[in-house]
Amino acid sequence: MIVRIEDLHPRFQRLLVEPKKLSHEMKGTLELVSDKDRPLLGKVLAVGEGRWVVSPSGTHALIPLKTAVGAYVTFGKYAGQKMELSGKTYMVLEEAEVLCEVDNLKEEALDGEPTAQ
Repeated sequence: MIVRIEDLHPRFQRLLVEPKKLSHEMKGTLELVSDKDRPLLGKVLAVGEGRWVVSPSGTHALIPLKTAVGAYVTFGKYAGQKMELSGKTYMVLEEAEVLCEVDNLKEEALDGEPTAQ
């Protein structure tokens, strides 16, 4: 059975993320941690439908995720579940495991890795 990444759809509050590496040639940044302690960066490829909550009155509501497809996010070294598909590594994270979203990234590097603006 052949599974394509486009056929994977995260459930509930989960995100499908493709890990990326930042170039060390970033302008205007201050580096405070070593590579082994650095949070990981990834591009969100797909998001789940959200999470269900029950109000005190007993009604159910679906709360959509705040993280959008295409966003770059950071996450901890031990967050989520790693999966391999067609020789590439992907991560399935819960939205709560996202440390932050990263703005102003450009995918201009020759190797296809994002670099900071």
